[in-house]
Parts: sequence; structure tokens; C-alpha cells
Amino acid sequence: RFGVRRWWKNFMARLPDHWFAYTELTRAILIAQHVPSRCITVVNNSVDVSDVLMATTRKRSNGRNAFRLTLGLGEEPVAVFCSRLYAGKKIEFLLAAADCVRAAHPEFVLLLIGDGPERSSIEALVIDRPWIRILGPLYGREKADWLVAADVMLLPAWVGLSILDGFAAGLPVITADF
Repeated sequence: RFGVRRWWKNFMARLPDHWFAYTELTRAILIAQHVPSRCITVVNNSVDVSDVLMATTRKRSNGRNAFRLTLGLGEEPVAVFCSRLYAGKKIEFLLAAADCVRAAHPEFVLLLIGDGPERSSIEALVIDRPWIRILGPLYGREKADWLVAADVMLLPAWVGLSILDGFAAGLPVITADF
């Protein structure tokens, strides 16, 4: 199974005519998969995810449940949204989807990390949903801990660089096609 998966990734990596790599590390990975260097442009469009990687290490060493308890979470399924709070992010869609999940899984929790022009309207929308926690803008270790404590990242629209934090936290990232 691993051999087929690796073969498929290598095959798919060589299909595009050109790659826009976020970092030199991405370039090195692509070259190792036999993508010609002339077909790769490094754009250095990235964020520092070292805090998230360190939080992942803390979670591994402490154990998932003990790590989550430090944040006031238990064993419930937790989703996280981490981005600017503005209309283009389709946050009302996110809340409607979260309501559907909550109906099927009453212990479900949604964490909202971020700030922006829609924050006050979102706070009004979730006032009767105590299972949705608006954490506000978080940075560094604090943001990293909440990301790593989650089970999945939800980014309904305009994914942006937040996806890198999600991947560094080892989270599957779910988005929608608008």
C-alpha cells in the first residue's frame, strides 16, 4: 500500500507544467520526485509554523488527553477555524455546517480563532451556541496549542496561508467549493 501511494504521489508531482513552491524545502522535495528544477519557482509565500510543530511535540510527549485538558477540552470532537473574520470567508456557511455536525454529535465543539470586521456579527450569531468558542486573535504558542488540540480544521472559503498552520498541526483541512 505504501509503495502504491508513494508511486502515485511521484507520478502526480510530475504532471503540472510548472510548480509555484512556497519554500526551498518544497523545491527540494519536488526535485527529489524528479520534477525538473526549471519547472519550479519558489515564491517564499509562507508563514513560520515552528510554534505549531513544537506544540505537536508537546502533545505527543504529554498525551493527547492531558494536552487537551490544559486547554479545558476533553475527549469531544473539536474543529477549528483560524483566519480573518470577514464575509469572504463564508463563516455563516461554516456555522450552518457546524450546526449539522452538532445535531449528529452533541459533544462537538467548534473553535474560532481570529479577528476581523465580522467578529461582532459572528458573536451575535453564536450567543446561544456555547459549544462554539470565539477565542479571538491568537499568536505564537497560544494559537499553536489550540490548533494542535483540534481534530480537524475547517476553512470554508479563501483558504489562504492558514492551511499551513493546519498541515503543521497534522490536521485534515476541509473546505468548500464556492
